[in-house]
Amino acid sequence: MQNFLVVIQAVLPIFLVIATGGILQRKGWIPQDLERGIFKIVLNILVPCFIFDSILGNETLRNPQNILTAPLIGILLTAFAALLGLFFASLVGLQERSSKRSFAFSVSIMNYGYIAVPLAQSIFGKETLGMLFVFNLGIEISLWTLGAILLSRQTLLHSLKQINFSAIAAILLGVTLNFANAQEWIPLFILKTIHYLGTPANPLAILLIGATFASSLHSFSFREGGETMAAGIFLRNLLLPFTLLLAARYAPMSEDLRRVLILQSAMPAALYPIVLIKHYHGDSVTALRVAVASTLFGLLSIPLILKFGMSWVFG
Repeated sequence: MQNFLVVIQAVLPIFLVIATGGILQRKGWIPQDLERGIFKIVLNILVPCFIFDSILGNETLRNPQNILTAPLIGILLTAFAALLGLFFASLVGLQERSSKRSFAFSVSIMNYGYIAVPLAQSIFGKETLGMLFVFNLGIEISLWTLGAILLSRQTLLHSLKQINFSAIAAILLGVTLNFANAQEWIPLFILKTIHYLGTPANPLAILLIGATFASSLHSFSFREGGETMAAGIFLRNLLLPFTLLLAARYAPMSEDLRRVLILQSAMPAALYPIVLIKHYHGDSVTALRVAVASTLFGLLSIPLILKFGMSWVFG
């Protein structure tokens, strides 16, 4: 029971900050122009600094096997989720090609960053947090390649050119310098500057999630798309978590990578696929239904899956 309360106390503040972001957007304090500007700062400056700060000095990420295995597992699990999504899209009555593929893409990408990162930080600590960023490299690759394959009529190369390389560069640079024990010879004032810039990354990013929700809800209604929302919850919050937990329990991997899979198994559908689906002129309403339903259900499922996963995988 005590461990479950720890999980609840780690999850609730995140959703309260999301709600705060929604309220600020509704009050007009985060207009769309400001939202875009903050998003660029978070994505290109604050998050890379936070990633770099979390990786440097991380002993777990001095194991080459972890660095290769974590992204590969992320890619394989995301591809498997997309295939399941395509299968279930027909079962719930989605007829249009764009709707089916938008649904599959939406359920394939979990909220791998802005909810998972603060939870990893508060529950597991720096070693697991660094492993999470390396795992997320595979999700990031899947996000853009799957987006091109499922949604775009353009070439895969064109879609890859649109990847934001800031986070990827921070991961690759951080891992490389971590092998070189760079924390021992990089000047302290540089390390502190990176740390200070990385510290506000999560709070601002979570506020933006709430603002994005609030600005998108005008095209959302609980009275429509019930089967789509139910299927999204079933896949992203129930079936796919069990798949990740199976991998965490039985596949050969480090303890920190098992923790990452447990954490990611509890994550609801991500919001960023909505932006990408809009960009490719897909069915953004279907994507929004999946994301909203999955995230709201996540209020209940996240602590339960985390508690069950830790008990089942580690005994």
